[in-house]
Amino acid sequence: MTNDLSQDQRMHRICASLSSAGFEVLLVGRQLQDSLALEEYSFQTKRLRCFFNSGLLFYAEYNLRLFLYLLFQSVEVINSVDLDTLIAGRLASALKRKRFMFDAHELFTEVPELENKPFKKWIWSIVERGVVKGNMSCYTVNRYLAKELLKRTGKEFDVIYNYPIAQKISGPRDIQTPIQLVYQGVLNAGRGLEEMITAVGSDDKYSLHIIGRGDIENEIKDSASLHTNIHFHGFVSPSQLHKLTSQFDIGLNLLSDRSHNYVYSSANKFFDYIMAGIPVISMDFPEYRQVNDEYEIGILIDNLSQESIITAIDLISQQYRRFSQHCAEASKELNWSGEAKKLLEIYGLPILQI
Repeated sequence: MTNDLSQDQRMHRICASLSSAGFEVLLVGRQLQDSLALEEYSFQTKRLRCFFNSGLLFYAEYNLRLFLYLLFQSVEVINSVDLDTLIAGRLASALKRKRFMFDAHELFTEVPELENKPFKKWIWSIVERGVVKGNMSCYTVNRYLAKELLKRTGKEFDVIYNYPIAQKISGPRDIQTPIQLVYQGVLNAGRGLEEMITAVGSDDKYSLHIIGRGDIENEIKDSASLHTNIHFHGFVSPSQLHKLTSQFDIGLNLLSDRSHNYVYSSANKFFDYIMAGIPVISMDFPEYRQVNDEYEIGILIDNLSQESIITAIDLISQQYRRFSQHCAEASKELNWSGEAKKLLEIYGLPILQI
């Protein structure tokens, strides 16, 4: 993977489950200047440092370094996460004649970073069509994305949802004054951050807490600098994230519908909020609509206008105990236990008590 190893909760869960089932697991990622020290895991980790850290030169350099690194590792299975590590993983597995697996976290060719960049998008489309084929096992984060990837690649994708590890939740709760709103995740374009600030900034009825770091962190902090009710928590380790998120009232999962990647998304944060027992304001996209239709854990909106965001907050506030109770009930089913069993089936391992 190309992500910072300290931040990818999905990969932590996957690697820990495989380790518990008997695999010796090595998770490979990148080393950045501001990379945080890693926690103790039940699996091994390796960070590769690159000279280039963005653009096509980075992806070319990283795949070359990754390919050379994998060639000299004793492995039985190689798993590439998303298109940006696919070439290295596929080539190494072919040369070593080892099993290859592909975990698509997103619709990579449709990420906002490729908007208005037709040449780069064309290159990644070639990688998608040319490499995702043949004898390989594939899985992704939800059924809608699996159907879209089948159309694009002709490959069947199993589904391993981004459900969190089960936590104890204490029944329905009351909303606080001021209302404590939380966003957790990467600070990237198209994630509704500017719209959140515009909607609730300097209104003493609300307090907005932003957990995470990312490409537009400085711009977001500049936008928030005139408001006293917006608070930044920086990066919080996954082991501490649930405890912090549980202190707030409403979780925000706001995304631009200009990105098909976001429309087909299944964000960790959406399920993390439910597991924390706090109602969610999310976009009316397929995966979130399906969950809300079944469990009614929050309010869905179809645009990022200030009016839509404030109306959703008010609707949740009026029936807060009911929504929080629904989250507690949903968390009993939307947790990692079932996904871990499906993961082991994909790998062909015996199902252990997880």
